[in-house]
Amino acid sequence: MIDCHSREIVGHYIEYHCTGNDVKYTTMTAFDHRGLDSISGIHMRSDNGTRFICNTVENFLSMMNIPHERMHT
Repeated sequence: MIDCHSREIVGHYIEYHCTGNDVKYTTMTAFDHRGLDSISGIHMRSDNGTRFICNTVENFLSMMNIPHERMHT
């Protein structure tokens, strides 16, 4: 994960497979490590990979009130 403003790497996940739960966990871990008390103003930008468009991720982002911008590559 990259902070698009600072271009800093704020999270990563390295395995053979990546699921929606992995995206959710990695996102939550990145928030914890950044010490974010408030996530207002945060947007998620991703490609249309199945791990990003699944219900798990969409429900998580909706619950956290984080807009999801999908990039078409």
